[in-house]
Amino acid sequence: MTDAFLFYKVPIHTRSEKIRLTNPAKIYTIDTGLLNAMTFRNSYNYGQLLETMVFMHLRRGGYEAEYVNTTDGYEADFFARHKISGETQLIQVCWEMSDKKTFERELRGLKSAMDELSLSKGTIVTWDDETDIENKIKVIPIWKWLLLLPTGNNPVHPVNPV
Repeated sequence: MTDAFLFYKVPIHTRSEKIRLTNPAKIYTIDTGLLNAMTFRNSYNYGQLLETMVFMHLRRGGYEAEYVNTTDGYEADFFARHKISGETQLIQVCWEMSDKKTFERELRGLKSAMDELSLSKGTIVTWDDETDIENKIKVIPIWKWLLLLPTGNNPVHPVNPV
C-alpha cells in the first residue's frame, strides 16, 4: 500500500537505526476520505483526521516528517524539516483546547520535545482555537495554518520559523 502511495509511513525521530527499527512508524492515508471509508467507528476521531490533513500539507510543502518520543515518555506529532531550506518545525495537532486533559497532554508533549531538541518555538494546530502560550508556542487554527504554510518550492513560513 505504501508502494502504491495510498499510505505513508512516518518514522520516529532518532539518529539510531536500531531505535528506528524497533519503534513502529505512524501510518497516514493519502486522503481523509479513504481513512473514513476504511475504518469502522462508532464515533469520528476528528483529531486523527486533522493530523492526517497536517501531515499531507507538510508533505505537499516539501517537508519530511518524523514523530518524536521524548525520554520523558511524551510524544510530539511532527518534527518537520524542509528538504531544500532545512527549516525545521515542531508541530502538535489537537482537535480542540476545551478538553483540558487532552490539551495538557498535547502541550506537555510539545514542551518536552522542544526541550529535548533545543527548539525555541513550537506550533499546536487545532480546529478553531488560536492563542500564544508563553510567547514560544503558537496555537493556530487549521484553516490559517493551511493558508500560511506554503506549498511547492517556497520554503518560507511566516507563522512559526523555528
